[in-house]
Amino acid sequence: MGPFDGRSTTAPLAPGEAYSFRAGFDSPLGLGAGESMIPGTVRITRYDAADPHGVLVPDPTATPARAPADFFGSYHVSGTAPLTGPLSFRVDYSGSGHYGPAGQTFDVPVAKYAPTLALTAPSTAGRAAPTTVTGRLTWPHAQVRTGAVHVVRTDPAHPSGSSPATVPVAADGSFTFHDTPQVGGVNTYAFTYDGGTSYLPVTASAKVQVSRATPSLSVTTDAKAYHSGATVKVTAHLGTTYNSRVMTLYTQPAGKPRTQLGSGKADAHGNLVANYKVTRNTVFSAAFAGDYRYAPRTVTTSAALTPTVRTAMQWPQATTRVGSTTYQVFYKSEATMGFNVQVTPRQSGGCTTVYLEHYSSGAWHQVTSRSCVPLYSDGWYGYGRDLKLFTSNDHYRVRSHYTPPAKDAQTAGVWSPWTYLTVRPGRPS
Repeated sequence: MGPFDGRSTTAPLAPGEAYSFRAGFDSPLGLGAGESMIPGTVRITRYDAADPHGVLVPDPTATPARAPADFFGSYHVSGTAPLTGPLSFRVDYSGSGHYGPAGQTFDVPVAKYAPTLALTAPSTAGRAAPTTVTGRLTWPHAQVRTGAVHVVRTDPAHPSGSSPATVPVAADGSFTFHDTPQVGGVNTYAFTYDGGTSYLPVTASAKVQVSRATPSLSVTTDAKAYHSGATVKVTAHLGTTYNSRVMTLYTQPAGKPRTQLGSGKADAHGNLVANYKVTRNTVFSAAFAGDYRYAPRTVTTSAALTPTVRTAMQWPQATTRVGSTTYQVFYKSEATMGFNVQVTPRQSGGCTTVYLEHYSSGAWHQVTSRSCVPLYSDGWYGYGRDLKLFTSNDHYRVRSHYTPPAKDAQTAGVWSPWTYLTVRPGRPS
């Protein structure tokens, strides 16, 4: 009856990793009186790429019987896993007395495993200032000292990476890399453990935002308000930079997406100029994309569209002059004074307010107002007032203010000019 049960430690090994296993025995029979090992002989043969036909393990270490783990004794074998190819063992027992011969073959997995690679780096750093990135390799089992860690830094000036450097790795897998970045922006440090002969390669990277100076940048227009169709002269001005002088101008009319107006290098005065025909309130932006030492920056300015406003009096009977001012003449016999206002372009949500003032005691005084009423669909609004409410032969004036909608306004607000009027008693002659 064969007593061999082939117990062994067969956890996966990295190439070149040390191993140790034991071959034990099992049987329903006990040892004879005075016996400390199962009788007979044991041969253990190792097979690998170098010895595909097997080589005898010279002197496995015998351990006498020990209850309960090794009731019949066991044999221990140690060595080093091959760098390439498979690894297996054959254990043969000769048998003796009541014990028959037995044998068993078992494989020990040998494979390259990837360690883990963790990095610690600052999120920000100063340009031309020392910065440090630390890391640690952790192996899935006992480390075999093989392979090296290499680092490559990429930055805006070296998008393909700077020359790689080799970083020494301590016995515990830790390493430290010191650098003094000369280029601002995102600096990426990519660390690669090449695995050597025993492990798979592994890579990890850390990003450090390296500071850059803030450039001087402005954008202006040649006026703050324009009428529809007017040409706006837009000027962007860029101060000192390092290796880029390119700016981009953008326009964003109210309620519309932003579009590019122009792009190019600043002239000898640091300016980039473009023209734009304005049809509604517009935001102008100037953007500098940044360079190796100066950070990106965007600035904006706004230009307002002044709407066109038209006014007209309804049913005046004549005009008269008071000094340099022309007055519309109405008569009490008429029922109503009418004042019409039209605003172009008309916007949904806009409204107009009409103010009527009376001249008395040497000054103008507000008599009444009609607050923020919507325009009609054609952009007009008509204001009327009973003429009987006016004092005969006194002087009056009327005007309106247009208020654009609170959200997505296409124009600014606007005042109409004053229209002057007087009301006479009776009928026109």
